[in-house]
Amino acid sequence: MATDEGQQAIDGISRRRVLRGGLLAGAGVATAGAVSAVLTGTAKAASPQPGWGWCRYCGTMWWTPGKPHSACVARGAPLGPNGFQNHGVASGAYNYEIFNNVGGLNNQSNPQPGWRWCNYCQGLFWGGNSGVCAGHGIDGGDPHVAGSGTSYDLHFNISGLGSTTYPQAYWRWCNACSLLYWQGSSGDLAGWCPAFDPNLGNHHHKGSGTNYDIYHVGTY
Repeated sequence: MATDEGQQAIDGISRRRVLRGGLLAGAGVATAGAVSAVLTGTAKAASPQPGWGWCRYCGTMWWTPGKPHSACVARGAPLGPNGFQNHGVASGAYNYEIFNNVGGLNNQSNPQPGWRWCNYCQGLFWGGNSGVCAGHGIDGGDPHVAGSGTSYDLHFNISGLGSTTYPQAYWRWCNACSLLYWQGSSGDLAGWCPAFDPNLGNHHHKGSGTNYDIYHVGTY
């Protein structure tokens, strides 16, 4: 993903987008549920766990080692061996590290627990078996499914001046698909969301003013 405010998803929407009705209700802060995207075998996920990236196509946060199993909705994303278009990161993009199992006992803690890794699309989403997934279902559109028991924890509203460097601010929870995406410092829409048709295809954070701050280590 890009390393500055120029982070923007590109191209259009793939044919796999499914219009979903009755989408998630807007919440002040994304609501409960969590999974870990990278437990290999019985090993415990590192905290913070590197290997996360910003998809240059759809604008969401995803687990990069799972690229062959990922699912992206943006036109222009490469077709993968799993039959879905795969996420991708740009050269020089940040390698993000996500904390896990360090949040408090309720959803108002900072960092906020309850974020999960979806083993269908490889994205980071909020809530258990919720939202709209590009890789779950015949052509996508079914809810995200947590791929492990790890609860990821995201810091929010700590950046002060709204840094786009470290930690990087302007990450948002999309109340339509439930994924974490990069909004940037202006506007309400960004990237491409698996919950909308081609005419209304962007992620949005309606109902939530939470500004998530994500740490990173090095670049890809």
